[in-house]
Amino acid sequence: MKNSEAKKLVDNFIENTEETRKTRAMYFDKYNKFVRNNDQWTIEEEPDEGKSKLTFNNSEDIIKVYKAKMFPRNSKIGTMEIGVKVFEKDKAKKEKYEKAILDTYDNEKLNKKVLEQAEDFLVGGSACFYYPQDPISKKAKIMSLDPRTVNIAFDDYGEIKQFAFQDTISKKEKNQKNSKSWLQKFINIAINNLENKEQEITRVTYWDKNQQIIMIGNQTTVRENKIGIIPVSWIPNNPKAHKHEGESEAFTIAHLDKEINFRYSDFSQRVKENTEPNLAVYSDKNTENINKEDKGILSLGQDDKAEFLTLTENKEALDYIQKINNIIKDKKAINGAITGELKSNISGLTMAYFFAPLLDQIGLKRIFWDDFFKELNTAILSYTFEVKKYKTRPVFESVMVSDETTQIDNTIKLLQNNLISYEDAIDELRGMENASEKLKEIIKEQEEYGEYLNNKKTDQKAKSNEEQYITL
Repeated sequence: MKNSEAKKLVDNFIENTEETRKTRAMYFDKYNKFVRNNDQWTIEEEPDEGKSKLTFNNSEDIIKVYKAKMFPRNSKIGTMEIGVKVFEKDKAKKEKYEKAILDTYDNEKLNKKVLEQAEDFLVGGSACFYYPQDPISKKAKIMSLDPRTVNIAFDDYGEIKQFAFQDTISKKEKNQKNSKSWLQKFINIAINNLENKEQEITRVTYWDKNQQIIMIGNQTTVRENKIGIIPVSWIPNNPKAHKHEGESEAFTIAHLDKEINFRYSDFSQRVKENTEPNLAVYSDKNTENINKEDKGILSLGQDDKAEFLTLTENKEALDYIQKINNIIKDKKAINGAITGELKSNISGLTMAYFFAPLLDQIGLKRIFWDDFFKELNTAILSYTFEVKKYKTRPVFESVMVSDETTQIDNTIKLLQNNLISYEDAIDELRGMENASEKLKEIIKEQEEYGEYLNNKKTDQKAKSNEEQYITL
């Protein structure tokens, strides 16, 4: 394809998808402001100067819970771990594939990028990963993209057919990329340093199954997509049927969040206004003639009465606020078991019932995240081995804190009844490990330790015989 044709292709694609991108960017900005910036009052809603203005931001608290449960930490070491299981009959290949994937996760610091995209996913409604092949190492480079910069189109089967994103690079970086020799690179850097110009230039990176097109300023570069993989995954949160844009987790509770802010602020103002005790006296006498005796005792008549004014609607206001809080938690499947308020020693089955509504919510979100990991794993393996679609599955830590003793006992029973293999058992108990490697390590250690014990027994027997001989 000629450069002029490539430029026209990219320009037309961006023009056709730009409205969707701009709408998404506005949506992201709206909920970033509401959730992350804690900005939940409009100008019209602002209370008068000097009056109480409280912001509780339940949305942010809910999103933190969801992020923690979508990608749970290892309860022993306290860090987040993501493992992988490759479905491959050839054990040697399976071991190589799993190692290649886990090494890429580690080298590319995938955990940090997953948490960053989980934030975009839950707050803004969508996440986007980009994982092209590094031209030098031939390995996957994993990037966390801002979904607001992405133009994307899908085919009738819901697969990505075209993708582009825009970023900016400095003029210095552009010149370095276009230089043909070390001397030209040196001269360009020197000139830029002397001129002290860091002019930014827009770069557009475009992909489809046939080609990659890069446009920097007025320059266009076309490369063949030899592997035929579009190295991007789009992850929408709770998209509508037949749509590809997600929604913020705050979307269904933002109005309730605001109502709590309003009602608590009103209540706070009333408390503030009634902090100084106001004494009301009921008497036929002129109150100026009522004397306060020693120790604050009032001189009142037989039918007189005195009391401090209080907020009579305290309970009603607080009950109303608590009811809204409960509605938010019910809508998002958050209960005392999840927030740690449940202190009693209950069975694992009972705890599972408490967690079930949240597990359902997390499970629906994981469908789209699982697709991402499968697509990423296929790209990682295709860059290194044969180009094909690999069957893999991500492995996460348990959402619930599990009873390790019970889990081990159940796994042993499955092994004893030949219902799982030893590698399956390692996957079950230590999902983040490479099961094949770990099993080899265990067998080798047992052999070495067994040999050590045998040698020790032989030495002890020889020593015992020697002692008996000396005695005789």
